[in-house]
Amino acid sequence: MLNYSVAELRFIKIKNRNRKQYRFAKDICPLNKGKAFTDNPITQRFYRLANKELMSPSLKEWQEMKDFIYDEVPELKTIAHKHSLKDIEYEICILVLLGFSPSEMVILTERSKSDISNIRHRLYQKITGENGSSKDFDTFIRGLL
Repeated sequence: MLNYSVAELRFIKIKNRNRKQYRFAKDICPLNKGKAFTDNPITQRFYRLANKELMSPSLKEWQEMKDFIYDEVPELKTIAHKHSLKDIEYEICILVLLGFSPSEMVILTERSKSDISNIRHRLYQKITGENGSSKDFDTFIRGLL
């Protein structure tokens, strides 16, 4: 028998309720994937930049983050290529996937909060072909874990 945490069971319940939003996602949420992300040094560096140093990552740090996500979440790479995402769009996908708040994304991307919201809204339409909000996009992207 599989042992799921409360958060994983909540995710599965939401996923089943909103199945069409997850058509690109895997059917089973990988156990402990979130912990692997937060324990990674590059993810910790991004959190420090957003919350303590209040500065954006260097190009080298962004590339390290992208390489890490390519390896850990290949579905996101597939979506990026299939929908020809721009760099900023892919970076927003990564930040949403890792649970960064819009305020933290403002610091990390050097964009305004309204830009971040608009990009997330447009990405949902671009990827799913459906009209939705920036929060719908967040739910969809986090469903890739």
